[in-house]
Amino acid sequence: MNNGAPTAQSYKEACLATDNTRLAAILMVFGAALRLKCPLEWVDVHQSRESFIRHQEDPANPEFQPKPRVTFNFHSESIPAREIIDAFQADYVVLNAEFEDTLVSLPQDVKNAIRDAVSKLLVRACHETLLKREFLVKQLKRVPENAKWDHIQEGHRCVRIGKISSQELRAELLSKL
Repeated sequence: MNNGAPTAQSYKEACLATDNTRLAAILMVFGAALRLKCPLEWVDVHQSRESFIRHQEDPANPEFQPKPRVTFNFHSESIPAREIIDAFQADYVVLNAEFEDTLVSLPQDVKNAIRDAVSKLLVRACHETLLKREFLVKQLKRVPENAKWDHIQEGHRCVRIGKISSQELRAELLSKL
């Protein structure tokens, strides 16, 4: 008896992830929901083992600062993600020309009414996007240090170490590079 629990055959978890805050905000405007578990992941990327060690010795030294990379994780089945991403990456001039081409055969007053309505929708969408981006930035500021990771790249090898890892674990993982 299953009792309604997911089985190996029925369980499917789909995730849409981006490290682009602007795209994340736009996805949210279109209804994408951040995952409840692991809605975002913060990783400080170090270019080498040496830069990681130097950063540990002197965190204030700007020469050895890691590059933070935050990935937002969404439930992917809630929106037409591919179409939204394609539009996000498309050239505005091309999209606008396509829009104008669809209006060509319409009477001028209808064209003007459609342009006016679309303009109002764009203004509102821009406003909503800014609000969603503010929300995402607030989420970033709330990430505790112990929820972040260090990613150390050395050639083709890398390790990922939790910020609150013991010195022994750090040494062991770094020795694998």
